[in-house]
Amino acid sequence: TMCQGLQSTSRIVLVDLGASPKFWELASPIWELVRLYETFGFKFDHIYAFEKKSSTQDTGSIGPLTTIQNYARGGDESVEKIYSRVPQHLHAAYHWIHTAMSIEPNHPLNPFTWIEQEFTPQDMVLIKMDIGP
Repeated sequence: TMCQGLQSTSRIVLVDLGASPKFWELASPIWELVRLYETFGFKFDHIYAFEKKSSTQDTGSIGPLTTIQNYARGGDESVEKIYSRVPQHLHAAYHWIHTAMSIEPNHPLNPFTWIEQEFTPQDMVLIKMDIGP
């Protein structure tokens, strides 16, 4: 089962590939998934949300992997709306990646590259993928 390999130092991570701000109401599938895991005592250390499509908006010097709080400080209204919909207890764990993921090996926006580099077999990494047209 999922719990057998977890240790006190294990990190629990959710990667949402294909996140869309229009579906981020409190009853959205991502928050339902988070609540389901919380019901069983799983607290997410990180939640990474990649947009479905690349944004044409310039993110400046912030970089691709940043917390949603940093974008909110930049004054982006859509990101502020997203941030306002993130449940308060998840603010520190939530990372909005304001672009689509890459499938190129070793690309900084390929989540599988940095999952392999940053996390260990003792960590639990969940992938939610719903990329569509």
